Amino acid sequence: MEGLHALTATTAGEFTHDGETYRLGFLELGDWGDIEAYLLRDRPDPLAMVTPHLKSLSKDQQEMLLKQAYQDARLGPHLRIGELEAWLDTLEGGRIKFWYAIRKHHPEIDREEASLLFAIYTHQQHDAVLSVLKAAEGGPVGNSAGPEEETQVDESPGSESSDTSSGPIQDGPSPTSSE
Repeated sequence: MEGLHALTATTAGEFTHDGETYRLGFLELGDWGDIEAYLLRDRPDPLAMVTPHLKSLSKDQQEMLLKQAYQDARLGPHLRIGELEAWLDTLEGGRIKFWYAIRKHHPEIDREEASLLFAIYTHQQHDAVLSVLKAAEGGPVGNSAGPEEETQVDESPGSESSDTSSGPIQDGPSPTSSE
């Protein structure tokens, strides 16, 4: 049901600061293109990066480095999905994602103000921030990623159970020890 809600909802989450409620929207395809362009804006030419270092390398190292740089240059101005995901998991990536999400409902908020609100939002909602930003991305939230793994417990006679999920973790000696 969460997937259907994400398709029909217009708000990925909200928070209140100084009496004002801020709503976060879902990122759209154009937003992802803008984020990709932002990341690629300052990306150097891979061949230009390696050329000054070739003289200090062996022939094998030169060949390997040039092959990799050539492969990267052939991809052109594009990001691999993994690169984008890894960057979005950084602090700067979170700020940009937050800015795109908040300006869906608050277009007057610029990137600088969004960065300040992101700090407030992450402080107020620390445990829920990643979930809401993942929802803004359109990714799985809650239990939509599947069930958690079950704990295997040996219940044969004479064995001690290693399952601690039924009670709190205790400091100090166990209640049954003689200390």
